[in-house]
Amino acid sequence: MAQEAVIGAQPESNGAFREASRGPLGYENYAMKTVATFSACALVLLGCSDSGQFVGNDAGATLDAAPHDAAVDAKQAPKDAAPPQDAAVVDAAPPPPQPTTLNLHQATMFDNPSNLADWPVTTFITEVDFQYNGKDGVHVEFSKKDDGSWPDVTPPGWDGPLEYTLGFAENIGGQWYASAAIEFWSGLDVQGGNVAADVTTLGQCTTFGAGSNCQVAKNWYYDGRWGNLAGYQPATGELIGVFVVAGNLRGVTDGSQSPVQERSNVVLVKMPDINGAKYTF
Repeated sequence: MAQEAVIGAQPESNGAFREASRGPLGYENYAMKTVATFSACALVLLGCSDSGQFVGNDAGATLDAAPHDAAVDAKQAPKDAAPPQDAAVVDAAPPPPQPTTLNLHQATMFDNPSNLADWPVTTFITEVDFQYNGKDGVHVEFSKKDDGSWPDVTPPGWDGPLEYTLGFAENIGGQWYASAAIEFWSGLDVQGGNVAADVTTLGQCTTFGAGSNCQVAKNWYYDGRWGNLAGYQPATGELIGVFVVAGNLRGVTDGSQSPVQERSNVVLVKMPDINGAKYTF
């Protein structure tokens, strides 16, 4: 039968426990009054005989002086005891979410207007598709595309208009660099080739960074006009930024071939392998 008692109390004849009496100076004779629930026969800390009679000391009994019964201890041990404190396993905090956009003010611009980051963001990219419908190139969707698009512009020497220019932002040595260099006219689905291909073997790019023989390094940003971007190939899985700008910005540093001087946000995606990848926002 389980009974509730005050540790350090004396047993009454009816099996209950009364609190210890106070000493001459008014202090309690027992230091501890922690309440616990236990069986009278398993009062290990205070001591029990086989018959269940209390065998602990009288006034002055302490926890340290109480006898232990190993067999009773084993019976009372919980079946699913908690592991020692130093063995506890603490789940690691989840990693912070990966950012999905880049503030273009963090990037150094090449071969574009130096104040491009200040141009108003009037559209948002909703999709980036590498190898769209099996075609070599990059496809983007945004609200200012085609119907209701930015006004076209016909660059000098061209026989038709351009609608927008696509750009990448690349993190090289801990610093972002960006340039819009791939030109699209209205209705053109993809442009820029397979960005993960080796230009010689046409297979998967395996040489990354500066001096690469792959598409972005060789056919996007391939000479000194693009500063730190020149000859650099982002590795598969490397985070890059994608953005579009109204009109033609390739080699136009004064913004004169962008009728409205507007741009999109910059979305962050992972550089695909040769099979492509699709991102939606």
